[in-house]
Amino acid sequence: MSDSAKELTEKILKGERKYSAVIPTGGKGGGMYPLTAGMPKALLPLDKLPLIVHILKYLDNSIFDKVIILCNDWKPMIESYVDSFKKSFDFKFEIIYRYLDEKRQPGNMVSEFLSELINEGAEIISDPFLLHYSDVLINHRIDWEAIIEQYDFEKKQFEKKHKKISAMLLASKSFEYPVGLIKTKSLNKTIDKFEQKPKSLIFTEYYANCAISFISKFFIQNHIKWEKPGLDIFDEWFKNALERKECITAYEIKSWYHFQHLGTWLDAQREHYSHLDFF
Repeated sequence: MSDSAKELTEKILKGERKYSAVIPTGGKGGGMYPLTAGMPKALLPLDKLPLIVHILKYLDNSIFDKVIILCNDWKPMIESYVDSFKKSFDFKFEIIYRYLDEKRQPGNMVSEFLSELINEGAEIISDPFLLHYSDVLINHRIDWEAIIEQYDFEKKQFEKKHKKISAMLLASKSFEYPVGLIKTKSLNKTIDKFEQKPKSLIFTEYYANCAISFISKFFIQNHIKWEKPGLDIFDEWFKNALERKECITAYEIKSWYHFQHLGTWLDAQREHYSHLDFF
């Protein structure tokens, strides 16, 4: 273990380094209909637990001390479900429910909240903080200390160049592509390789954005300064930040789910219930 890693571990154990997590639960989840006809995607069950409870379970109590759940009109249902499961799990972090009216900024609860957040005082949220969408789920043990250690290391490297880190995105080569992919030879476009709906991007130069990231307050402040209200955080904020040469890094994870359509949900159920005959 490096000296910086030991120092980080000691601070975490002493409670000197704690982080906040923001979990947006809006979105109508059209691709998951009819399962989402009467509930948000965040409450869809996986192995007897709602997706949001799976997320809360893998947020390490020694790392995180506050979770802010962003809600739209589903707030009473989400709050009721989470509070009922809190009794079964040892969640030591504070859970705050924040209602946001989607009519103000349709589909952009996150950017609206982050823009308002900076005006509410430094104590409400950590720097950096974790942004974790509620329709994604990491499918293996997460070493939060290792992620934070890499964030700290890269932050120091950028500071040596008189730059600030904006964010670290969790990314993966594991991604079930919805269509077949072809690779052609550069000169005559003859197909060199074909793969039908690959489950990995290993043969490409790209990673899949997992919609989970550590974001600095500098990133928020910069975008309040430069961006129009209501822009989508991934479609516009990160894209525009890269165009301005802001420092954004990536941390690779192995396996994850993105619940965009019923097929993903069914595959996840198969993995969790593989011992049952009807799957």
